[in-house]
Amino acid sequence: MLFVQADAIIEADVYSEQDRTIYGVEFKIRSGRRKYDYTSSGDSTWTDLNQHERMISQQRKAREQFLRSLTHQVVDPTTGEIIEPPRFEESEPVLALYFPKN
Repeated sequence: MLFVQADAIIEADVYSEQDRTIYGVEFKIRSGRRKYDYTSSGDSTWTDLNQHERMISQQRKAREQFLRSLTHQVVDPTTGEIIEPPRFEESEPVLALYFPKN
């Protein structure tokens, strides 16, 4: 994909900015999205929040894995809460292509 993108930018650069419309579609060359590296800021508040977020995310993922493993309702012995298996929906069918390995 990156090769196609690089080739497309090279091709787009051939046209003057006034001529960058084909079949009613305008195309421009512009800078890509910005990606910030907050770790380089030295902000201890951000570092603490990021570490807390990672910890919470790991705990949530572990809990989600537990919930997916449920086949019937269970009672949390600590809280008395009745926990149901999570509902889910199947997505639309997708076509999977398998190419032979050489």
